Amino acid sequence: MNSMINEYVRNAVSVYPCIPEQTEKLKGLIGNFGSGEYSIYKGMLVFWDVDHDVRVLTFIDNNEMLIPRILAVSESKAFLNILWLGKIPNFPKEVKGVNEKLPDLVEVAGDDWRVQSCKTSSRIWLPILKVYMLKAL
Repeated sequence: MNSMINEYVRNAVSVYPCIPEQTEKLKGLIGNFGSGEYSIYKGMLVFWDVDHDVRVLTFIDNNEMLIPRILAVSESKAFLNILWLGKIPNFPKEVKGVNEKLPDLVEVAGDDWRVQSCKTSSRIWLPILKVYMLKAL
């Protein structure tokens, strides 16, 4: 637990409780995030699984050129869920760490994570995401 707290401090990531009335809508969009908590990291939402695996931040850092296109990301049981703004990037050409033979696998800090969903956002979801961003301010 101490090392996890140190990771949060080092990455300057604050953790907030999810908004209950929005959580079910978001689970359908971004996958299952078991802790009911989220953070804002580099302008995007990060939804945490129960183990709060901070390696999801490593994936974001490794793909900085894609940050303006990512609305939200979550990791759960080695599955990476990404909500893209607009066009989904070309895997593996634009995303670092992708296995070229198995483009739905992404290597993150020594482990392979399967990209479970890469859904393009719609105008319906932008107000929901905005509520989360405003709540954290």
